[in-house]
Amino acid sequence: MATKLKTTKQKQPSILILGAGPTGLGAAYRLQELGHKNFLILEKNKFVGGLATSFTDKNGFTWDIGGHVIHSHYKYFDQVFNKHILLHSYTLQREAWVWLYKKFIPYPFQYNLHYLPQKIQNECIEGLKNLKKNIAKLKSKERKSKSFLDWILENFGKGIANHFLIPQNIKTWGYPLENLNYSWIGDRVAQINLKRTLKNIAEKKDDIAWGPNNLFHFPKKRGTRFIWEKIAKTIPKEKIQINNKVEKINREKKYVQTANGQKYFYDSLITSIPLTKLLKKSKHPLTKKAQKNLVSSQVTIVGLGVKGKTLKKLKTKCWMYFPEKNIPFFRATVFSNYSKNNVPDHKNQWSLMLEISQTKNTNFNNIGKLIDQVIDGAIQTKLIKNKNEVISTWKHTEKLAYPTPTISRDLVIDNILKTLQKEQIYSRGRFGAWKYEVGNMDHSFMQGVEAVDNILNDKKEVTIWKPNQVNG
Repeated sequence: MATKLKTTKQKQPSILILGAGPTGLGAAYRLQELGHKNFLILEKNKFVGGLATSFTDKNGFTWDIGGHVIHSHYKYFDQVFNKHILLHSYTLQREAWVWLYKKFIPYPFQYNLHYLPQKIQNECIEGLKNLKKNIAKLKSKERKSKSFLDWILENFGKGIANHFLIPQNIKTWGYPLENLNYSWIGDRVAQINLKRTLKNIAEKKDDIAWGPNNLFHFPKKRGTRFIWEKIAKTIPKEKIQINNKVEKINREKKYVQTANGQKYFYDSLITSIPLTKLLKKSKHPLTKKAQKNLVSSQVTIVGLGVKGKTLKKLKTKCWMYFPEKNIPFFRATVFSNYSKNNVPDHKNQWSLMLEISQTKNTNFNNIGKLIDQVIDGAIQTKLIKNKNEVISTWKHTEKLAYPTPTISRDLVIDNILKTLQKEQIYSRGRFGAWKYEVGNMDHSFMQGVEAVDNILNDKKEVTIWKPNQVNG
């Protein structure tokens, strides 16, 4: 016998927000700021923050879901951060490195070639010289890279490409680079400056000042989740319903139905539910097209709590890249360097957070063996001396970690998002919009803000439709 579904028709919010991650909280924050009270957030988890949350393991070590750091592309985000978070954060100098040929090389790799063995250095220089010869051709409108692989080779030469950029990116994405686009790059990859690179080689000069996150902020306590818990506290409690999972979306009648049978009607819907899941829940005709063309990667994060004092060579390092195939992780972060409160006893303990990409194209997909493999990799790369130093381990697998920027994605994504928007469904956020290039925390927050401004004031959204303008 069918059970009559409950409704809350008399209290229906006109703007319904699905997900209390950075996007949903950004939307709610902006609604509050504008004095618009007719909204509600539904969050499936028992906590806010989405992928930008943190966990504390049974031994008191705090971990993020991957390497999150706050750096901003927006004045508005800066204002919000400075008002609510800055006093509770450390400001840190980025120190990124690459482990290759049994040594640490400052990042960006392409600006610090003097660290390489002479033979490898010569190959990289030769590649750069060939680029210099072809520079006019590279700038020609007729010569346009077809893929991320093409872009790497045409902008860095074979030496840098083969020794670092290709293996590192294959390992990170877990996907053939010839099938990736390069529209996501923006300010994420240090593009080559031939004069600067050759000067650094001649002078054997370290060059680490590049990048959008040269200085970054990190919460003093509770990890990245502190940021979003703090933002959530600016929003009335009754406006955020946690542990309330959406099961169905009726686009025609404009309501959402949750697992407990409750219906929530809306005029406009802002959602950060992964786009493929959103389409399926709403029985959208574009579901199959999205499933065929939208690709993602799974990442497992392994946390190692280590006894003793941080190794001298790691004391100022933030994160490191590992392009070599025999090492499981593509990136490692000295997480205790971000905040002493990320470990229970900072005088006698420190921590490493390591990320492993897992797709059908990667080599370390056996979850049961992964922690042992990671510890072995940490010893091989001299991050720790031996496994007896490890006093705590933590593991978290995120099935949807990276929205992979494939060439096929670009053929369908804007059409899908625009079709949904015509139905007053704003699919935004890291996986809601499936745009890695605007998938950082500041980008995601601002997608929520801009969606609200579009709904209420018909203001054009920049982040979602013009990523290069934001990141340029």
